[in-house]
Amino acid sequence: MFGEVEVPAEKIGDGVLCCHTPPHKAGRVPFYVTCSNRLACSEVREFNFVVNTSQEINTAGENRSHFQYF
Repeated sequence: MFGEVEVPAEKIGDGVLCCHTPPHKAGRVPFYVTCSNRLACSEVREFNFVVNTSQEINTAGENRSHFQYF
């Protein structure tokens, strides 16, 4: 969960998840893992979404958000 938005994630290693963040304006947002039921099954942490001033070339056509984990 990023705030109120649940997104799919893939486990890619022990303690490592991969997911795409939903679009979000700059600022801190709560982040936690659920089991597809919107109920937390991990500690709640915060991510700080920041405005990206650089441009990325993305041939897959995916949107990417940049964030910092706290």
